[in-house]
Amino acid sequence: MPHQGVDYGASTGTPVYASAAGTVITAGSSGPCGNMVEIDHGGGIRTAYCHLKGFAHGLHSGLKVEARQLVVAMDHGRAMGAIAGLENPGRVIDSVIEAGADAIMTSFGVVKRFRDRLIGRIPTFLRLDGGPSLYREDWLRNTEWSLLHSVEDAQELGVDGVCTMVFVGAPCELETLETTAPGVYAIGDVA
Repeated sequence: MPHQGVDYGASTGTPVYASAAGTVITAGSSGPCGNMVEIDHGGGIRTAYCHLKGFAHGLHSGLKVEARQLVVAMDHGRAMGAIAGLENPGRVIDSVIEAGADAIMTSFGVVKRFRDRLIGRIPTFLRLDGGPSLYREDWLRNTEWSLLHSVEDAQELGVDGVCTMVFVGAPCELETLETTAPGVYAIGDVA
C-alpha cells in the first residue's frame, strides 16, 4: 500500500514505543495497516504504528503517552585503566546533565565519589554488581575483592533505582544474586 511514511522492520513480539510524548488518537484495527496506534504529538505532528501484534494493557484513545527516555550508562570500571572519554567522570556527569539526559546508571564508586553532582540533579541508578570503580584503591594490585552491593547500600547513597547484571552459568552467579537480590533468586523448579 503506497504511503508517505517509513516502515521499520522488527521481529514479532518486539516492543514498540512512542517516538515522542503525545496523546493516543486511535488504537485498533485499521484495514491494510492491521492493528494500529496513532499518536498526536502536537503542532500538526502525528505518528502511526502499524502491523502490531497486540496493544499494551490499558491503551485507549485519549491516553497521554511519554517518549522513551535516555539513560546514560557510566558503569564501566577502571580495573584496566580509564576508558577513553571517561577519564574525568565529574566532567562527563556535568556534560550529560547539561545535554539533557533523563538519567545516569553508574557504579557504586562513581556515585560515592560524585554524589554531590548526581543526587538531586539527575535520576541516578546504581548498578549493584558494579565494576571496580572505587577510586581510593589500586584495584590492579588487589587480588581478593567483591564489588557487590545491596539495595540497602543504594538507599544509603540516595539513588533513585538499582539494576544488576547476571552472567548465567558463571561461577559467581549465585553469590551475585545472594548479595544484590537476596530472596529473589530461584531455588528450584515447580514440579
